[in-house]
Amino acid sequence: MQKKSNRNISPKKPVASNQPANKEERKNNLIPIIILVLVTIICFSNSLNNDFTNWDDPGYVIDNPLVKSLSSGNIKEMFKTPVQGNYHPLTILSLALDYKVNQLNPFGYHFSNLLFHLLNVILAFVFVRMLTGRMLIAFIVALFFGIHPMHVESVSWISERKDVLYVLWYLASLCTWLFMLRTQRNQTIYYSLTVIFFIFSLLSKAQAVTLPLVLLLIDYFKERKLSKKLILEKLPFFLIAIVMGVIALKAQKMSGAIAEMPAINLYERFLFASYAFIIYVYKLFLPFNLSTYYPYPEKTGNSFPTIFYIAPILLLGLIFIVVKYFSKNKSFVFGFVFFILNIILLLQILPVGSSILSERYTYLAYIGLFFIIGYLFDKVWYSKVKNESKYKYLFAGGIFLFAIFLSVNTVARNKVWKNSETLWTDVLNQFPRVVIALCDRGNYYKAKDKEDLAFADFDRALQINPDHVETLINRAEIYRLRGQLELSLADCNRAINVNPKYNGAYVNRGIVYCMTSRLDDAMMDFNKAALLDPNFSSTYCDRGNLYDMKGMLDSAIIDYTKAIQLKPDYAEAFYNRGKTYFRKQEFDAALNDFNAALKIRKNYFGVYFYRSKVYKARKDYQNALNDALYIKESGQPIDENYIVELRNLLQ
Repeated sequence: MQKKSNRNISPKKPVASNQPANKEERKNNLIPIIILVLVTIICFSNSLNNDFTNWDDPGYVIDNPLVKSLSSGNIKEMFKTPVQGNYHPLTILSLALDYKVNQLNPFGYHFSNLLFHLLNVILAFVFVRMLTGRMLIAFIVALFFGIHPMHVESVSWISERKDVLYVLWYLASLCTWLFMLRTQRNQTIYYSLTVIFFIFSLLSKAQAVTLPLVLLLIDYFKERKLSKKLILEKLPFFLIAIVMGVIALKAQKMSGAIAEMPAINLYERFLFASYAFIIYVYKLFLPFNLSTYYPYPEKTGNSFPTIFYIAPILLLGLIFIVVKYFSKNKSFVFGFVFFILNIILLLQILPVGSSILSERYTYLAYIGLFFIIGYLFDKVWYSKVKNESKYKYLFAGGIFLFAIFLSVNTVARNKVWKNSETLWTDVLNQFPRVVIALCDRGNYYKAKDKEDLAFADFDRALQINPDHVETLINRAEIYRLRGQLELSLADCNRAINVNPKYNGAYVNRGIVYCMTSRLDDAMMDFNKAALLDPNFSSTYCDRGNLYDMKGMLDSAIIDYTKAIQLKPDYAEAFYNRGKTYFRKQEFDAALNDFNAALKIRKNYFGVYFYRSKVYKARKDYQNALNDALYIKESGQPIDENYIVELRNLLQ
C-alpha cells in the first residue's frame, strides 16, 4: 500500500514522438482551457475598474519619461537604464506600448496585466499537461494559479507588470523545453526558443534566474540520466543567469533597494526567512489577513514575537516530513523543490526593501505546491484501491469549495487595489504603525486636496519615526501651503540633516526660501538638488520660477524646457514657461505652451486666464472673452471688470 501511495505519475523514460501534440490532444485541451480562462476572467474582471496607485506607479508609468515615447533612442535607453532599482527593459517597453495606446488611462494597463495573467494560466496548464500527461493535474494547477488571492498583487498592481510578463516567458521557455524532450524533430529550434524565451524572461524580471535549476528538476522528474550532454545543454542557461543576476544586483545596489540592515544578524535573518517560508505555505491554504506590506517585527525588550522562534522548528519539521515520507515520490519532490527554488531567493536573506515578505513572490512559486495538490487529487480520483477511491468525491467536493473560497477572496482583494486610499488603509487596518503606509496615504489625500487628512497621516507617521525623510518633506509642504513657513523650514532642515543627499528636501527648502525672499539661498538649494539628481523635473521647474522672479527670463525658459524634456506631460512647466514667454511678449510661443498645458490638464484655470490675456494682446477679443467666461461659469474667481473690458473691446 505504501509503495502505491508513493508511486510517480511520470513515465520511467522520456517519451518521444514525431509531433509535439496531436489533434486529439489539442481538442481535449481546449474545453478545460476555456473553462480556466472564463473562471479567471470572472475573478479578476473587477480589477479593470481600478486606478493607478502611488506605490511605484508614478515611477514606472505616470512620471516615467521612458514610457512616454517609442522612439529608437528611448527604446535604447530602456535597455540601459534601471527603473526603481530594477533592470527589466522588456517590462518598461510593454508599459510604453500601453502608454502609446492608453496614455494615462489605467484601464488599458489593467487590461494588459489581466491578459498576460490569462496567457500564464494557459501556459501553466500546457506545461503541467506536457510534463505529466495528466489532464486533471494540469487543470488543478492552472485553476488555482489563476484564481488565488495571493496572486492579486501581481495582476492588479500596474507596476507589477514585471511579474506577469516574466512568468509568461518563463513558462513559455519550460514548454518549449518539454517540446524538445518529446520529439525528435526540430530539436535545435525548440532549444533555441527555450534560450530566447529565457532571455526575454530575464529582461522582464531578474527573478527568472531560477529557470536553469528548474530544467534540472524536469530532468529529475523525467528520469533523464545524468550525462555530459545533459550538463552541457544547461551550461548556456547558467551563464546567462549569472550575467543577468550580476546586472540585477548592481541595479538594486545603485538604487539602494538592497537594504543595509546592520542591526539584524544572520541568526535573525534565518528567523525571518523561516517565518516567511511558513507564512507562504500557510497562506496558500488560508489566505486571510492579506496585506500589500508586511513590516519587520518590532522587538519587545530583546525578543521578537514568539512565532518567529517557532517558525524555524516548523520549517525543519516540514523538511523532515518531506524527506522521510515523500523523498521517493517524484511528483511530491518536484512540486516541493519547484516551490523552494522559486521562493528561496525572495526570503529576505539578502534584504531587498523593508517588507519581510510579499504576496507577489508566490506568483510563480505556488505552481509547485499546486502541483502537489493536483497530483494527490489525480491519485485519489483514478485510484483502484477501495480505501482510496471512496474518498474521491469527498476530495472533489473539497477542491470545488476551496476554488469557490479562493474566487470570492480574489474578487474582494481586487477591490483593495481600487486606489491608494483603499490600498494603504487596508495595510493600516492590520499594521497601524507602518510609516510608509501613512506617508503614501497622506500623499493620496494631499493630491486630492484633503489637506487635514494628509496632515494627520504625516503627523502620525512622524510620531512613529521622527526621521522619515519623505514624510518630513510632505508635512513641510502642508506647512508651507498653510503659510507656516518657519515650521516648514524646520522640517526641511531636519530632513537634510537626516539625509544630506535627498534632493527633494533641497527643492522644498528652496521654495520656502523663495517665499521668504531669500533668493540667493533658494538658488543654492535648487542648484544642489539638480546636482544630486539631474533627472528630477520639479527642480528645474522651481528653479525656473526663481529665475523668473529675478527677471532672468531666458534662464527661466531654459529650465522650464529642461523640466518638460524630462516630463513631457508636465502641465505646470508648460504653464510657467507660457507666462515667461508672455512677459517677453512672445505671444505665439506663450499660446502654444498654454494650449499644451490645457491638453494635459483640462481644468487648469490659471492657464485659461493667461491664455485670455494672450488673446487680448493679439487683439483676438472673442477668444479672450470665451476663456474669461469659461473661468466664471466654472465657479472660479475672476475680475468682473476684466470681462466688461473685453466686451467693450468687441463692440
